[in-house]
Amino acid sequence: MNLKFTIKNKVIFFSIFFLISLVILWLTNNYIIEKIITSTNQIVYDYHSISSLIGDLKSLLLQHKLNLDEYLFTGNPVYYENMRSLEENVRLNLDFIKHKNIEINISDYIENTIDTYFLLTNNLIFYYDNNPTDTETLNVKKNKLDSFLDNAIISKLESFEINIDSKISEKLLILEKYKKAYSIFTVFMIIIFCLIVTAYSFVFVKSIIIPLNEIKKATRNIARGNFELKLNIKSNDEFEELARDFNIMSDQILKSKKTIESHAKILEKKVKERTKELNDKIEELTRAKTSMQSMMKVLKENNKKLLEVQKKLEKSLAERKKLDKEKDMFTSIAAHEMKTPMTAIHGFSQLLRDDKIIENKELRTKYLNIIEDEINRLSTLVTDLLDLTRIDLGTIKFIIEEVDIEEIIKSLYNEMLPVADKKGLNLSYEVKENLKIKTDKEKIYQILLNLVSNAIKYTEKGFVKIIAERDKEYVKFTVRDTGIGIPKEYHKKIFTRFFQVDPTYTRKEKGHGLGLSLCKELVEKLGGNIWFESDVGKGTSFYFTLPINYK
Repeated sequence: MNLKFTIKNKVIFFSIFFLISLVILWLTNNYIIEKIITSTNQIVYDYHSISSLIGDLKSLLLQHKLNLDEYLFTGNPVYYENMRSLEENVRLNLDFIKHKNIEINISDYIENTIDTYFLLTNNLIFYYDNNPTDTETLNVKKNKLDSFLDNAIISKLESFEINIDSKISEKLLILEKYKKAYSIFTVFMIIIFCLIVTAYSFVFVKSIIIPLNEIKKATRNIARGNFELKLNIKSNDEFEELARDFNIMSDQILKSKKTIESHAKILEKKVKERTKELNDKIEELTRAKTSMQSMMKVLKENNKKLLEVQKKLEKSLAERKKLDKEKDMFTSIAAHEMKTPMTAIHGFSQLLRDDKIIENKELRTKYLNIIEDEINRLSTLVTDLLDLTRIDLGTIKFIIEEVDIEEIIKSLYNEMLPVADKKGLNLSYEVKENLKIKTDKEKIYQILLNLVSNAIKYTEKGFVKIIAERDKEYVKFTVRDTGIGIPKEYHKKIFTRFFQVDPTYTRKEKGHGLGLSLCKELVEKLGGNIWFESDVGKGTSFYFTLPINYK
């Protein structure tokens, strides 16, 4: 089968080639970028999960240690049962660590040392059960056991956490190098593609100009009376057909010339007809030339668009780097905020090992309360971080149902009233009418809890009041206090993540700077708006609205 490469076929081939090349380049770029993003997220997730497991393991061992202390001090079998349960959890946690596919191999060493620790613990309990009055020997054995836990297990786990952070940085650095290498590869492929398009354009244009010049030359010879010249164009397209017709025409003119004397009038008429046909052909060729010039212009415009696409790709890569930088900053701040309560927990846990403190019930209770407060603070921080992460990833889910506003506020009032009474504050609420809206009950409670907690926290005397009222198609909530107020220079930053007002009084009240930013995110996700008014020394009023019917 003889495939005919007409001008139309050449244009179609070029268009298909151009589109397929662009699609392949775009798909390849998206695929590799997606692979890099997936690899980065997987590495961070794997190493952070192992770090979290190590932290849980440390916490379980410290709880086991506290229960052992209580058992040796009181002999209460409840603490013994707690130790058995914690030991099972430790081994379960260790199994999770062993099954993690990670380059830092810690399971063998930790498993052996933990087995030794539990063996020493069982020996100590056995000795205590048989010699409960031998406090001197028990104290010696207990001190050795505590030293073994701190030096052989806890310190080793902390060094493993440091190694994991180092591995995360190392892996991310390698992925960054891959991203840069791929950027260079993408630019190289774009250059190759441009060269191929340019080469094809040159060949395409040449395949048209050469036949046109041949036809032009033949036309001039015909005009001079040279009918012997033949066109030899083998382009397998319209120009070959035109050359064949041109040669036939030349032959016919030559034959007509031989009979011109006997058929002058007829020949003159035929010459005019042939001349007209020739002029029509020339006009057709001229139109074809104009069409080719238009095609050249289109090619130039396409090249310009290709350069614009390249610039957009470069801008996209720059924005991606910026997002990676912001994500690293967010992770660093979150790690610092989580380390603060952990340090306090660890410090007061160490103090509780002191026999004098253990015997001092008041001091022991004070330290345990501090540890409990820091654990609650850490739990709130983790919960807020998880909610913000789900919001950023678009995975947070809302359960929309009909909600009774007065029921929610009354429940919150009952929960926060003891806290307000402890500070001598007057806590009250006002629901101006029977308000029922369609929204997420848990999220609206979480927003109000954050605002009321902050109001009580930063109010030394006076009142805290919760108000709910209808505002057209919305419900407007107000949390008003007579607290310290917010300086004007901090108004624009108050909803920023991890931001905390820095005056002396606010430093006494511990927080992590995520509550208000989480409130803003949740209110906006539920279709509302949040703002505040504040005067330093006079108090603050936070307002937010929610639609009556969530869409």
